[in-house]
Amino acid sequence: WYTEVGYGRHVMSAEDQAESLTHVYQVLAAHPEVTAAFWYTYRDDEADGEGNLMGLRGNQASGFQPQPAYAAYQQASAALP
Repeated sequence: WYTEVGYGRHVMSAEDQAESLTHVYQVLAAHPEVTAAFWYTYRDDEADGEGNLMGLRGNQASGFQPQPAYAAYQQASAALP
């Protein structure tokens, strides 16, 4: 298993985050010994939190809007056996 896979938007654009997510899931899917991979966090931290911008969705301030990585995650996870 791979736990806490993630790329934060504080160091890359939202589009780059989606591309990185797609890439890491493709790489992991190529290894049959990997039976599970978990994205680090579903949504961003709230404004008074740690400032985590690794979510597939925004925080309450954005109405939990899906980030580009949300669609990439749906595609990548649907492609897994």
